[in-house]
Order: sequence, then structure tokens, then C-alpha cells
Amino acid sequence: MRQAAAFVAMTFALSWGASGAAILTSSDAVGWRIAGTFGPTVAALLLAGAAGRAALGQLLSGFMRWRAPAWVWIFALASTAAVGIAALGIDAANGGRPDWPGGRALLLAPVVFLWVLIFSVPGEETGWRGYLLPRLLDRTGPVRASIGLGVVWALWHLPL
Repeated sequence: MRQAAAFVAMTFALSWGASGAAILTSSDAVGWRIAGTFGPTVAALLLAGAAGRAALGQLLSGFMRWRAPAWVWIFALASTAAVGIAALGIDAANGGRPDWPGGRALLLAPVVFLWVLIFSVPGEETGWRGYLLPRLLDRTGPVRASIGLGVVWALWHLPL
């Protein structure tokens, strides 16, 4: 459980440090947001690297697991797009308006999707699912591990 606690502490320090720097410099710079997004992955890489070559290799091996039936890829991409479009629709129905240039939410949705895919997923998931989740699963069952990870993940997003 020490590895999990060290990961959480380091992740928060890295990510919230980047958010704090953006606040202190009165900056809404994209660079600070990207740096904060990569806190979980950087923490995971540092801790796995400190644990040795085998631990680091195990963490990085997740990047090589791409085999899945075509329907899994189709479902993953289509359901993600559907949820995003539904969220935009619900927001618009409630009077919301994305702060994107010109309010062209549906036209920019693919751009945002690619942005998240390139910056958010590698920045977060290597740490949350590749490093923290296996350590929580070693101590608890899948439900408790998932709830615990979900609570930490939600708290981590507070500065955003």
C-alpha cells in the first residue's frame, strides 16, 4: 500500500503543482494544463523506474497490448463519440454554450476528441490504470479498488 500512497502523493504534487503555477502566474497556458495532465504518468514512470527494470518493463508493456476484436475498437470509439455528443446536446439544452470559437461545438468535437486522445489518455491512464489500479487490486477486490481509484481520480481533478 506504500507504493499506492507514494503514487497518489507524487501525482497530486506534480499535477496540482502545475495548476498552482498556472494560478500564481495568472496564466491559462496550455503548457501548464498539459504538464498537469501528465502527473499520473510521470509519477508512475518514476516509481516503477525506482523499483527496477522489471517493474518499469511491466508498466510499459501495456502500450504493446493492442489486440482486440474489431467490434471492441468500434464500440470504444463510437460510444465515446456518442457520449461526447450527448453531453454537448444536454449542455446546449440547458442553455450552456461551449467556450470554443464561434460556438461550433459539433465541428470541433473531433478536434477535442483527438486532443484528449493524444494528451489526456497517455497522461493519465498509464498512472491510474497501469500503476495504481494493480496495486489496489492486490489489497482489495475489484469493486473497492475501482471505488478507491475513482475517489482519488475525482479529487485529482478538483483544480480543473
